[in-house]
Amino acid sequence: MLFQRDVAIFNVLDPSRLFTTKLNKTEPFSLHFTDSDKNKETPLEVRFESGQKIQFFDIETLGLEEHAEKAKTMQDQLWALYYRNYLKTDFGYVKKGIAVDKKSGEGPELMFLGEVAFSEQAKRFIMKKPKLIIGTD
Repeated sequence: MLFQRDVAIFNVLDPSRLFTTKLNKTEPFSLHFTDSDKNKETPLEVRFESGQKIQFFDIETLGLEEHAEKAKTMQDQLWALYYRNYLKTDFGYVKKGIAVDKKSGEGPELMFLGEVAFSEQAKRFIMKKPKLIIGTD
C-alpha cells in the first residue's frame, strides 16, 4: 500500500471521487516509471513529499464502511449530523488509495498533472509536486 485515506461519504458517492488531502510526515513516497518495454525512452519519477497538498480524482476504492459509528473529524461530525438527522440518510467512509501488487510491482493506471523537468543527473523526467492525480477506478 503506497497511500490510503478515509474519505467521508453519504448516499451519493460523488464527494469521495474528488478530494484534496495533505500527506503526513510518514507518507512521502515516489513512483518510478522506468525500464519498461512501453517506457524506455521517457523514464519518469513522480515524488510525493510530506506536507504536500494533493488533489485526487477517482482513485482506487480499497474499502467501504457504510455505517460509521463515529465521525473522524469535526467537519465529518457536522456532515454526519446533517445527513443522519436532517436528511435521514446513511453516513460512512470509503477508503481511497494507491495499492501496488507486491509480487509483480504493478499498480493502478494513473494520470498526473504537474510540472515536469528533465534531470541530467538522474537521466529521467521528474515531477516533484503533482497537483492532481487521476485514477481509473
